[in-house]
Amino acid sequence: GNNDYGQLGDGTLNYSAIPVRVQTDLRFEKIAVFGSSNCGIAIGGGAYCWGANGFADLAAGFDDGASPFPWPVIAPLADET
Repeated sequence: GNNDYGQLGDGTLNYSAIPVRVQTDLRFEKIAVFGSSNCGIAIGGGAYCWGANGFADLAAGFDDGASPFPWPVIAPLADET
């Protein structure tokens, strides 16, 4: 499929007509596909996202660009007020 934001997670921005492996040593037990960004829950725990990140879609601590590799999701800080 389309991979203009790295949403295939294969480390490239290249289109692929066949499924590709996400380039990581992690193994995922669940994957959620959103179109231009995707997320997965790793076996043993931990959430990771890859692809478009124009509005901090990846929840990875930065809010621009994109990532063709999985980034760990950073939980938001609790409101201290």
